[in-house]
Amino acid sequence: MLKDKTNFINNLKIQEQLKIELLFLYERFSNKTINLINKLLFEIQNIENNIIQFIDSDFLSDIYNEFKLKVLMNQNIIENKIEIIDKNFKEIDLKKIEVLMNEMIYKLNENYILTIKKIKQFILCKYEIDFETIEINYSENKNRFEDFSQKNILGSNSSGDFWSYEILGISLNASNIQIKQAYKALAKKYHPDNNKDPEAEEMMKLINKAYNILKGKE
Repeated sequence: MLKDKTNFINNLKIQEQLKIELLFLYERFSNKTINLINKLLFEIQNIENNIIQFIDSDFLSDIYNEFKLKVLMNQNIIENKIEIIDKNFKEIDLKKIEVLMNEMIYKLNENYILTIKKIKQFILCKYEIDFETIEINYSENKNRFEDFSQKNILGSNSSGDFWSYEILGISLNASNIQIKQAYKALAKKYHPDNNKDPEAEEMMKLINKAYNILKGKE
């Protein structure tokens, strides 16, 4: 997938060494963001598999899609900054992009921890189950998590359209009706008129962009 998404860097009119370093930074950033999405999905599937009486899949789906939108919004910001790079791009500019990427990863990690905390509190309050008893230890289950990742986001459709399906939270074989329904639901939730979250406007831009791409495939 990353090979298909790095052509815009390879086509930049900048020094070759800067291009190589920028490519390395972008791939590292992309892998870290994808890994965060996979970790949350891994936890969610673990919950659904281990709590027999769990009936709140909509809650988990909503919280997963909210986190995913934040991740993809940050990735979109980085890609937009890279796309406007010109021949005057220098080492100091590369450092600024690296700092920005690191800040985003730090904040996304914080957001991931807060998301997991919210899920824990929900499960403890509603089901009186201690989340820790079903939590997966990643260091002890590294191979299992890596296998899971390859079967999910990292191993999925490698076309650029994949991110559009991800943003709308639908499967790759979703019908036109399902695409429209997903778009309307997200638009209602994140439209700035209905959502006063400072990030809602940026999320809405991503949602519109994804829908326009998939709508064009009809």
